[in-house]
Amino acid sequence: MRMRVRRGREGDIISSDSGPAVAAAGTAPAAAARVWRRSRKRPGWLTLLTSAVVLWALARVQLGFDYGDGPHAVGLAMRLADGDRPFVDEMNLQVMGSWPAVPFVWLWMHTVGTDGIVLASRVYFVLLSLLVAHVSWRAIAPVVGRGTSAAVIAIAVIPAAYNLPVVSYNTTPALLLLLATCAIIAAVTRRVAAWAWVGGAALALGAAAHPVTVPTGLLLGVIGLVLLGRSRLALYLLGGAAGAAAVVLIALVTLWGGLDALRATIDFTVDYQSLRPSSGARLRHAVSAYRDSFGWLVPAAAVLCLVAALVPTARAGRSWRVWARTALFVVAGVLLTVAMLRGGLDGPSVVSWSWTSGFTATALVLVLAVPAAILAVRSGDRLSRRVLVLGLPPTLLGIPVIWAMTSASPAWGSTSAVLTPGMVGIFTVLLRDLSRGFKGAVGRPVRWPAAVLSGLVLVLLAASHTLTSYRTPPVADLRTRVTFGINAGLVNSEREVRILADKTRLARQCGRTALDYEQPTGHQLGEVRIVSPIIWLVRFEGANQVVVDWLTTRDAHPDCIFISTRTWPPSPGLLANDPLLRWIQERYVLVGEVDNLDLLRRADLPPAGPAP
Repeated sequence: MRMRVRRGREGDIISSDSGPAVAAAGTAPAAAARVWRRSRKRPGWLTLLTSAVVLWALARVQLGFDYGDGPHAVGLAMRLADGDRPFVDEMNLQVMGSWPAVPFVWLWMHTVGTDGIVLASRVYFVLLSLLVAHVSWRAIAPVVGRGTSAAVIAIAVIPAAYNLPVVSYNTTPALLLLLATCAIIAAVTRRVAAWAWVGGAALALGAAAHPVTVPTGLLLGVIGLVLLGRSRLALYLLGGAAGAAAVVLIALVTLWGGLDALRATIDFTVDYQSLRPSSGARLRHAVSAYRDSFGWLVPAAAVLCLVAALVPTARAGRSWRVWARTALFVVAGVLLTVAMLRGGLDGPSVVSWSWTSGFTATALVLVLAVPAAILAVRSGDRLSRRVLVLGLPPTLLGIPVIWAMTSASPAWGSTSAVLTPGMVGIFTVLLRDLSRGFKGAVGRPVRWPAAVLSGLVLVLLAASHTLTSYRTPPVADLRTRVTFGINAGLVNSEREVRILADKTRLARQCGRTALDYEQPTGHQLGEVRIVSPIIWLVRFEGANQVVVDWLTTRDAHPDCIFISTRTWPPSPGLLANDPLLRWIQERYVLVGEVDNLDLLRRADLPPAGPAP
């Protein structure tokens, strides 16, 4: 069979003869790859898109600071960089998501110190995301197309749980699932062994980064094996997963205390999680929260997208059908944008000024899942069908699993950890569909409809990511730059920066070691070493006996305790239920308080001098 392969202005594969050797993309994979490699020159608009996203991300990472999840993620990496071990020194399964940041954090701490480490970690996350996005783009661009794949990956990589751009147990699995999805697509369509190895390794490492994402990764791997069929590539996918899992297991046995330490960490986690709402209650709460936030705008957008998918498939010379479909998608996007802007929450535990990017991305997946499936079936595009079958089911499985397992408010969009496979599948289908169907005057595919849709989605996600910084005043009030401590370089409101300065002065009276109780950033503000089996201790009641035993076994007596003013002094009821609070009360006295931060020092230590 003689192949006809033509190249458009972007180097995309436009057409080929049909036949039994034709691959999923409609062209022979080897021929497609040869054409892609010959087109070395990057189109100018692709460079412009990449530059715009990176510049936006570098500006975005400077906005806001908090005293919870953001510095906690950085603190986990700092603890590992200090030489503490997972499951032995930090009995928290979430610590595994911080490993990609440890080399950078170690380098920063040994060259600069702790000043500015939060901003530096955010910039590092942007660079890491750019690297993963580039490798993922290299995997699928030869078969999906340069422009389409660039837009798809940009859309998938922007959402982040809590709108926190930092390496964490939420963002690490998201990036690894993105890489795994694109690598498996490359293995299925291009039949390249290296991508099968990469896909398998990424799946295993993503599962290790956050156990809640295991069902998503497992289903993604199973579907990948089915698509690869009875071939060596399926064995390579399994080999990559087994190899990465073996590395983690060897580290566990030789460095991290073995299975006993892992079992103790799991038992501790299960013990304190039993005090929280059940999985069923969390799931019902999440569904209710999304339903209330969606209102009528999101269902209306879903109907418009469904109608758009049912518009007759366009053929050459009938471009109005493509534009009609595009117009319906755009109107739906406008409705979602209005819903996003109206989606701010203001309550005792949650303050946001719009939907977060993770929440917005979840809404996009839920709205577009069925229309994308219809388009994939109707288009006759085998590549679109395969990509959607690979990516969408794992994400649809992962969303309710995250809802049922996390204690975080649904408003923070923690589901972003499992969204990347589904977003790759959905937007590959949509953008490929809008890139086909009619020709311009010079006989080349007109891709403006796909560009319009992808641009709208990118703006929607970037806006929701920018408007709300985690537990931070409105973006318009973020005008004062921090010049000291771990948050140096970040901007916030003048009032918040003033409170941060007061907290920092108090925290620096601590000493050399600390334990944080409901104040996971206390030791970072004081620039002291953490002495505790878990950084973020809260009212775990009886489960905190594990903490007391850990301290007693090591004869550890932190110089100070950072604790919330809501907890100290503890009520008789709290003391009766929490052995750690009793242990603290017997040994520590209050020496100062600022805002919601109390500083307790050991009673046997001399008074600390005033902080500089």
